[in-house]
Amino acid sequence: MSKPVFGGGSLALRLALIYAVTALGVVVVVGGSIYLATSRYLTSSARDELSAMADFYAAYTAATATDPAGMAAIAPQIAMFPIQRSGYDVRIFGQGGRLLAASRDLGLLPSRAALAALGGRRPTLFVAASYDRPDRMYAARPVTTQRGDLLAVVEVSRDQGDVDRFLQVLRLVLTGASVVALVA
Repeated sequence: MSKPVFGGGSLALRLALIYAVTALGVVVVVGGSIYLATSRYLTSSARDELSAMADFYAAYTAATATDPAGMAAIAPQIAMFPIQRSGYDVRIFGQGGRLLAASRDLGLLPSRAALAALGGRRPTLFVAASYDRPDRMYAARPVTTQRGDLLAVVEVSRDQGDVDRFLQVLRLVLTGASVVALVA
């Protein structure tokens, strides 16, 4: 008598299991590699864009305002510069860490990046050192006078929600591909 094709311990069953495990392993490794590479690329690109935007705003601010009084007067116009419509938010902090202007309300406290550009000086000892929202990426640059004195700090930030949503969809697609590979 012959054994059933998928009976306990048959060669066909073992080959099918080996195929399923191999296919699933390949899909997981390839999918994981794609996910990690995409995540790193998007994060790196966002940091580079944010850094370039902060450099631009700092250079523009330094060319526009030459003293603290001029800085306070021009800061609201600089913060509302048209580029902020593309998803970037700009805040400008004065010498003491006081918020001079912002493209929208993100709070009064500087981010860690702005705090570092301020030389670690907090607006007051009675508040937290910085306030970074977990869903935002920050870059900050000091604005100095011709003599090299700190005039202000420009902070540029961007919401990372779009990137997070894209990565979530990618995870779902890769999970679906793993399930299809396992079923096949």
